[in-house]
Amino acid sequence: MRTYLESVDLDTILDSANSCESTTSLLEQIIKTGLDHVMPLRTRRVHSTEPPWITSSLKDLIQKQQSALSRGDDRKLREFRNRVNRELKMCRANYYQAKVGHLKKCKPSEWWNEVKKLSGCPLASTVQSDTLKSIQLPCEGIDQIGLANIINEAFLTPMHCFTPLPAAFPCTTSRNYHENPLVVSVESLRMKLSKLNPYKANGPDNIPGWLLKEHADILAGPVSDILNYSYLDRCLPSSWKHADVIPMPKLKPVREVNKHLGPISLTPILSKMSEKYVADTYVKPALLERIDPQQFGAVPNSSTTHALISVLHSWLESTDGNGATARVMLFDFCKAFDLIDHHVLAQKLSS
Repeated sequence: MRTYLESVDLDTILDSANSCESTTSLLEQIIKTGLDHVMPLRTRRVHSTEPPWITSSLKDLIQKQQSALSRGDDRKLREFRNRVNRELKMCRANYYQAKVGHLKKCKPSEWWNEVKKLSGCPLASTVQSDTLKSIQLPCEGIDQIGLANIINEAFLTPMHCFTPLPAAFPCTTSRNYHENPLVVSVESLRMKLSKLNPYKANGPDNIPGWLLKEHADILAGPVSDILNYSYLDRCLPSSWKHADVIPMPKLKPVREVNKHLGPISLTPILSKMSEKYVADTYVKPALLERIDPQQFGAVPNSSTTHALISVLHSWLESTDGNGATARVMLFDFCKAFDLIDHHVLAQKLSS
Protein backbone atom coordinates (compact mmCIF):
# COMPACT_ATOMS: atom_id res chain seq x y z
CA MET A 1 0.00 0.00 0.00
CA ARG A 2 2.91 2.36 0.70
CA THR A 3 4.32 1.78 -2.76
CA TYR A 4 0.95 2.67 -4.28
CA LEU A 5 0.58 5.88 -2.24
CA GLU A 6 4.14 6.94 -3.05
CA SER A 7 3.54 6.38 -6.76
CA VAL A 8 0.47 8.66 -6.76
CA ASP A 9 1.15 12.39 -7.02
CA LEU A 10 -1.31 13.42 -4.31
CA ASP A 11 -0.41 17.10 -4.33
CA THR A 12 -0.99 17.53 -8.08
CA ILE A 13 -4.24 15.55 -8.11
CA LEU A 14 -5.73 17.25 -5.05
CA ASP A 15 -4.70 20.72 -6.22
CA SER A 16 -7.02 20.26 -9.21
CA ALA A 17 -10.03 20.24 -6.84
CA ASN A 18 -11.76 23.58 -6.36
CA SER A 19 -13.38 23.00 -2.97
CA CYS A 20 -12.92 21.20 0.33
CA GLU A 21 -15.73 18.80 -0.59
CA SER A 22 -14.16 17.73 -3.88
CA THR A 23 -10.69 17.44 -2.30
CA THR A 24 -12.03 15.10 0.37
CA SER A 25 -13.87 13.04 -2.24
CA LEU A 26 -10.72 12.72 -4.37
CA LEU A 27 -8.56 11.63 -1.43
CA GLU A 28 -11.12 9.02 -0.33
CA GLN A 29 -11.39 7.71 -3.90
CA ILE A 30 -7.59 7.39 -4.20
CA ILE A 31 -7.31 5.48 -0.92
CA LYS A 32 -10.26 3.18 -1.71
CA THR A 33 -8.88 2.43 -5.19
CA GLY A 34 -5.56 1.42 -3.65
CA LEU A 35 -7.25 -0.80 -1.09
CA ASP A 36 -9.38 -2.48 -3.78
CA HIS A 37 -6.41 -3.25 -6.04
CA VAL A 38 -3.60 -3.88 -3.56
CA MET A 39 -5.63 -5.50 -0.77
CA PRO A 40 -8.91 -6.79 -2.27
CA LEU A 41 -11.48 -8.39 -0.01
CA ARG A 42 -11.46 -12.17 -0.08
CA THR A 43 -13.77 -14.75 1.43
CA ARG A 44 -12.26 -17.02 4.03
CA ARG A 45 -13.98 -19.87 5.83
CA VAL A 46 -13.29 -19.90 9.56
CA HIS A 47 -14.67 -22.48 11.99
CA SER A 48 -15.37 -21.29 15.52
CA THR A 49 -13.96 -24.50 16.99
CA GLU A 50 -10.80 -24.40 14.89
CA PRO A 51 -7.53 -24.09 16.90
CA PRO A 52 -5.67 -20.84 16.18
CA TRP A 53 -2.46 -22.61 15.14
CA ILE A 54 -4.10 -24.36 12.18
CA THR A 55 -2.59 -23.20 8.85
CA SER A 56 -3.69 -23.63 5.27
CA SER A 57 -0.86 -26.11 4.54
CA LEU A 58 -1.96 -28.26 7.49
CA LYS A 59 -5.55 -28.19 6.22
CA ASP A 60 -4.39 -29.38 2.79
CA LEU A 61 -2.50 -32.30 4.34
CA ILE A 62 -5.55 -33.27 6.43
CA GLN A 63 -7.74 -33.24 3.31
CA LYS A 64 -5.25 -35.44 1.46
CA GLN A 65 -5.18 -37.81 4.43
CA GLN A 66 -8.98 -38.03 4.43
CA SER A 67 -8.97 -38.58 0.67
CA ALA A 68 -6.48 -41.45 1.01
CA LEU A 69 -8.64 -42.95 3.77
CA SER A 70 -11.77 -42.82 1.61
CA ARG A 71 -9.93 -44.50 -1.30
CA GLY A 72 -8.52 -47.21 0.95
CA ASP A 73 -4.92 -46.41 -0.01
CA ASP A 74 -3.03 -47.59 3.09
CA ARG A 75 0.41 -46.50 1.85
CA LYS A 76 -0.69 -42.92 1.16
CA LEU A 77 -2.70 -42.89 4.38
CA ARG A 78 0.38 -43.70 6.48
CA GLU A 79 2.48 -41.17 4.56
CA PHE A 80 0.02 -38.31 5.01
CA ARG A 81 -0.70 -39.28 8.61
CA ASN A 82 2.99 -38.94 9.48
CA ARG A 83 3.22 -35.64 7.59
CA VAL A 84 0.14 -34.31 9.40
CA ASN A 85 1.62 -35.19 12.79
CA ARG A 86 4.94 -33.52 11.98
CA GLU A 87 3.21 -30.42 10.55
CA LEU A 88 0.90 -30.22 13.56
CA LYS A 89 3.81 -30.20 16.02
CA MET A 90 5.58 -27.57 13.94
CA CYS A 91 2.48 -25.35 13.75
CA ARG A 92 1.99 -25.51 17.51
CA ALA A 93 5.63 -24.63 18.17
CA ASN A 94 5.59 -21.74 15.69
CA TYR A 95 2.35 -20.37 17.11
CA TYR A 96 3.67 -20.47 20.67
CA GLN A 97 6.91 -18.77 19.67
CA ALA A 98 5.18 -16.02 17.64
CA LYS A 99 2.02 -15.37 19.66
CA VAL A 100 2.28 -16.76 23.19
CA GLY A 101 5.88 -16.99 24.41
CA HIS A 102 6.52 -13.22 24.70
CA LEU A 103 3.17 -12.56 26.42
CA LYS A 104 4.59 -13.61 29.79
CA LYS A 105 6.30 -10.22 30.01
CA CYS A 106 3.53 -8.03 28.57
CA LYS A 107 0.12 -6.75 29.70
CA PRO A 108 -2.14 -9.35 31.36
CA SER A 109 -5.02 -8.42 29.01
CA GLU A 110 -3.07 -9.57 25.95
CA TRP A 111 -2.13 -12.81 27.74
CA TRP A 112 -5.77 -13.55 28.58
CA ASN A 113 -6.89 -12.79 25.01
CA GLU A 114 -4.57 -15.49 23.72
CA VAL A 115 -5.66 -17.85 26.50
CA LYS A 116 -9.29 -17.35 25.42
CA LYS A 117 -8.36 -18.16 21.84
CA LEU A 118 -6.58 -21.33 22.87
CA SER A 119 -9.44 -22.44 25.13
CA GLY A 120 -12.13 -21.73 22.53
CA CYS A 121 -13.88 -18.94 24.47
CA PRO A 122 -15.83 -16.43 22.33
CA LEU A 123 -14.02 -13.15 21.69
CA ALA A 124 -15.57 -9.70 21.94
CA SER A 125 -16.07 -9.47 18.17
CA THR A 126 -17.91 -12.80 18.15
CA VAL A 127 -20.13 -11.69 21.01
CA GLN A 128 -21.00 -8.41 19.25
CA SER A 129 -21.86 -10.24 16.03
CA ASP A 130 -24.52 -12.21 17.95
CA THR A 131 -26.46 -9.07 18.91
CA LEU A 132 -29.36 -9.86 16.59
CA LYS A 133 -29.57 -13.40 17.97
CA SER A 134 -29.88 -12.07 21.53
CA ILE A 135 -32.92 -9.92 20.72
CA GLN A 136 -36.09 -11.63 21.90
CA LEU A 137 -39.17 -9.57 21.02
CA PRO A 138 -42.71 -10.65 21.91
CA CYS A 139 -43.86 -10.55 18.28
CA GLU A 140 -42.67 -13.47 16.17
CA GLY A 141 -42.04 -13.81 12.47
CA ILE A 142 -39.92 -10.63 12.10
CA ASP A 143 -37.15 -10.80 9.53
CA GLN A 144 -33.86 -8.91 9.83
CA ILE A 145 -35.10 -5.95 7.79
CA GLY A 146 -38.15 -5.57 9.99
CA LEU A 147 -36.01 -5.86 13.11
CA ALA A 148 -33.64 -3.20 11.78
CA ASN A 149 -36.59 -0.87 11.15
CA ILE A 150 -37.82 -1.40 14.72
CA ILE A 151 -34.37 -0.56 16.12
CA ASN A 152 -34.07 2.53 13.88
CA GLU A 153 -37.47 3.79 15.01
CA ALA A 154 -36.52 3.27 18.67
CA PHE A 155 -33.27 5.19 18.26
CA LEU A 156 -35.03 8.06 16.43
CA THR A 157 -37.87 8.39 18.96
CA PRO A 158 -36.11 11.01 21.17
CA MET A 159 -35.56 13.25 18.13
CA HIS A 160 -39.23 13.45 17.12
CA CYS A 161 -39.78 16.46 19.39
CA PHE A 162 -36.80 18.36 17.93
CA THR A 163 -36.38 20.20 14.64
CA PRO A 164 -32.99 20.00 12.90
CA LEU A 165 -30.78 23.05 12.73
CA PRO A 166 -31.27 24.96 9.47
CA ALA A 167 -28.37 25.24 7.05
CA ALA A 168 -28.24 29.02 7.56
CA PHE A 169 -28.35 28.92 11.36
CA PRO A 170 -27.38 32.37 12.74
CA CYS A 171 -24.12 31.57 14.50
CA THR A 172 -22.01 34.51 15.57
CA THR A 173 -18.25 34.12 15.53
CA SER A 174 -15.66 36.40 16.98
CA ARG A 175 -13.77 38.80 14.79
CA ASN A 176 -10.55 37.18 15.92
CA TYR A 177 -11.58 33.91 14.28
CA HIS A 178 -12.22 35.58 10.92
CA GLU A 179 -8.78 37.17 11.05
CA ASN A 180 -6.96 34.13 12.50
CA PRO A 181 -8.84 30.88 11.73
CA LEU A 182 -7.68 27.57 13.14
CA VAL A 183 -4.64 26.24 11.27
CA VAL A 184 -3.39 22.67 11.57
CA SER A 185 0.28 22.07 10.86
CA VAL A 186 1.49 19.03 8.96
CA GLU A 187 3.76 17.93 11.81
CA SER A 188 0.96 18.18 14.39
CA LEU A 189 -1.35 16.06 12.26
CA ARG A 190 1.40 13.55 11.52
CA MET A 191 1.95 13.05 15.25
CA LYS A 192 -1.79 12.51 15.85
CA LEU A 193 -2.10 10.07 12.94
CA SER A 194 0.92 8.08 14.11
CA LYS A 195 -0.69 7.66 17.56
CA LEU A 196 -4.00 6.30 16.24
CA ASN A 197 -5.28 2.98 17.50
CA PRO A 198 -4.91 0.67 14.46
CA TYR A 199 -7.77 -1.53 15.70
CA LYS A 200 -10.25 1.34 16.03
CA ALA A 201 -13.38 0.83 13.96
CA ASN A 202 -13.73 3.07 10.91
CA GLY A 203 -16.83 4.87 9.72
CA PRO A 204 -18.79 4.83 6.45
CA ASP A 205 -15.79 6.10 4.48
CA ASN A 206 -14.13 2.66 4.99
CA ILE A 207 -10.69 4.21 5.58
CA PRO A 208 -9.12 2.03 8.31
CA GLY A 209 -7.13 3.45 11.19
CA TRP A 210 -4.11 1.22 10.53
CA LEU A 211 -3.71 2.76 7.06
CA LEU A 212 -3.72 6.32 8.45
CA LYS A 213 -1.26 5.30 11.18
CA GLU A 214 1.23 3.41 9.01
CA HIS A 215 1.24 6.05 6.25
CA ALA A 216 0.98 9.17 8.42
CA ASP A 217 4.03 10.75 6.77
CA ILE A 218 2.39 10.54 3.33
CA LEU A 219 -1.20 11.46 4.26
CA ALA A 220 -0.48 14.21 6.81
CA GLY A 221 -0.01 16.89 4.13
CA PRO A 222 -3.22 16.29 2.11
CA VAL A 223 -5.35 15.76 5.23
CA SER A 224 -4.02 18.93 6.89
CA ASP A 225 -4.94 20.91 3.76
CA ILE A 226 -8.48 19.51 3.92
CA LEU A 227 -8.80 20.41 7.60
CA ASN A 228 -7.53 23.94 7.01
CA TYR A 229 -9.92 24.45 4.07
CA SER A 230 -12.76 23.16 6.23
CA TYR A 231 -11.94 25.51 9.12
CA LEU A 232 -11.55 28.45 6.74
CA ASP A 233 -14.91 27.80 5.04
CA ARG A 234 -16.54 26.75 8.35
CA CYS A 235 -18.02 23.75 6.53
CA LEU A 236 -17.44 20.05 7.19
CA PRO A 237 -17.22 17.66 4.19
CA SER A 238 -20.51 15.84 3.74
CA SER A 239 -18.91 12.37 3.92
CA TRP A 240 -17.60 13.22 7.40
CA LYS A 241 -21.15 13.87 8.65
CA HIS A 242 -22.31 10.30 8.03
CA ALA A 243 -22.08 7.56 10.64
CA ASP A 244 -22.73 3.85 11.00
CA VAL A 245 -25.04 3.35 13.99
CA ILE A 246 -24.38 0.04 15.75
CA PRO A 247 -26.93 -1.27 18.30
CA MET A 248 -25.14 -2.42 21.43
CA PRO A 249 -27.00 -4.48 24.05
CA LYS A 250 -26.90 -3.20 27.62
CA LEU A 251 -27.92 -6.66 28.83
CA LYS A 252 -28.81 -10.02 27.31
CA PRO A 253 -31.24 -11.24 26.22
CA VAL A 254 -32.72 -8.06 24.75
CA ARG A 255 -36.47 -8.02 25.39
CA GLU A 256 -37.17 -4.26 25.09
CA VAL A 257 -35.41 -2.32 22.35
CA ASN A 258 -35.94 1.07 24.01
CA LYS A 259 -34.37 -0.02 27.31
CA HIS A 260 -31.90 -2.77 26.51
CA LEU A 261 -30.24 -1.41 23.35
CA GLY A 262 -28.05 1.66 22.97
CA PRO A 263 -26.74 3.28 19.76
CA ILE A 264 -23.00 3.56 19.07
CA SER A 265 -22.19 5.96 16.20
CA LEU A 266 -19.08 5.17 14.16
CA THR A 267 -18.04 8.33 12.32
CA PRO A 268 -14.99 8.56 10.01
CA ILE A 269 -11.68 8.71 11.87
CA LEU A 270 -10.69 11.92 10.08
CA SER A 271 -13.99 13.48 11.15
CA LYS A 272 -13.21 12.67 14.79
CA MET A 273 -9.77 14.21 14.37
CA SER A 274 -11.31 17.38 12.95
CA GLU A 275 -13.68 17.59 15.91
CA LYS A 276 -10.82 17.05 18.36
CA TYR A 277 -8.86 20.01 17.02
CA VAL A 278 -11.89 22.29 17.39
CA ALA A 279 -12.77 20.91 20.82
CA ASP A 280 -9.24 21.28 22.19
CA THR A 281 -8.80 24.79 20.79
CA TYR A 282 -12.19 26.42 21.40
CA VAL A 283 -14.85 24.26 23.11
CA LYS A 284 -12.83 22.78 25.99
CA PRO A 285 -11.28 26.09 27.20
CA ALA A 286 -14.67 27.84 27.04
CA LEU A 287 -16.41 25.08 29.00
CA LEU A 288 -13.70 24.80 31.65
CA GLU A 289 -14.10 28.51 32.41
CA ARG A 290 -17.82 28.15 33.17
CA ILE A 291 -18.08 24.60 34.45
CA ASP A 292 -19.17 23.96 38.02
CA PRO A 293 -16.17 23.22 40.30
CA GLN A 294 -18.13 20.30 41.79
CA GLN A 295 -18.37 18.51 38.45
CA PHE A 296 -15.87 15.71 37.99
CA GLY A 297 -17.15 13.90 34.89
CA ALA A 298 -15.65 14.78 31.49
CA VAL A 299 -13.14 17.11 33.19
CA PRO A 300 -9.38 16.69 32.61
CA ASN A 301 -7.34 15.29 35.51
CA SER A 302 -10.43 14.19 37.46
CA SER A 303 -12.18 10.89 38.01
CA THR A 304 -14.89 9.15 39.99
CA THR A 305 -12.39 8.83 42.84
CA HIS A 306 -12.29 12.62 43.20
CA ALA A 307 -16.09 12.73 43.14
CA LEU A 308 -16.37 10.11 45.90
CA ILE A 309 -13.78 11.91 48.06
CA SER A 310 -15.58 15.23 47.63
CA VAL A 311 -19.00 13.77 48.50
CA LEU A 312 -17.66 11.81 51.47
CA HIS A 313 -15.86 14.90 52.81
CA SER A 314 -19.06 16.95 52.53
CA TRP A 315 -21.08 14.30 54.38
CA LEU A 316 -18.56 13.88 57.19
CA GLU A 317 -18.11 17.63 57.59
CA SER A 318 -21.88 18.19 57.85
CA THR A 319 -22.51 15.37 60.34
CA ASP A 320 -19.39 15.61 62.49
CA GLY A 321 -20.28 15.94 66.18
CA ASN A 322 -23.80 17.34 65.73
CA GLY A 323 -25.87 14.17 65.45
CA ALA A 324 -27.15 15.15 62.00
CA THR A 325 -27.76 12.72 59.16
CA ALA A 326 -27.14 13.06 55.45
CA ARG A 327 -29.84 12.26 52.92
CA VAL A 328 -28.82 11.64 49.34
CA MET A 329 -30.98 11.87 46.23
CA LEU A 330 -29.53 10.41 43.03
CA PHE A 331 -30.82 11.25 39.53
CA ASP A 332 -30.31 9.19 36.41
CA PHE A 333 -31.47 11.00 33.27
CA CYS A 334 -32.82 8.68 30.59
CA LYS A 335 -31.15 9.34 27.21
CA ALA A 336 -29.62 12.54 28.58
CA PHE A 337 -27.42 13.29 25.57
CA ASP A 338 -30.17 12.43 23.09
CA LEU A 339 -32.57 14.93 24.67
CA ILE A 340 -30.27 17.97 24.42
CA ASP A 341 -31.94 20.70 22.35
CA HIS A 342 -29.51 21.48 19.54
CA HIS A 343 -30.85 25.03 19.12
CA VAL A 344 -30.11 25.87 22.76
CA LEU A 345 -26.69 24.22 22.57
CA ALA A 346 -25.75 26.06 19.38
CA GLN A 347 -26.83 29.41 20.83
CA LYS A 348 -24.77 28.85 23.98
CA LEU A 349 -21.71 27.86 21.95
CA SER A 350 -22.05 30.88 19.69
CA SER A 351 -22.26 33.22 22.68
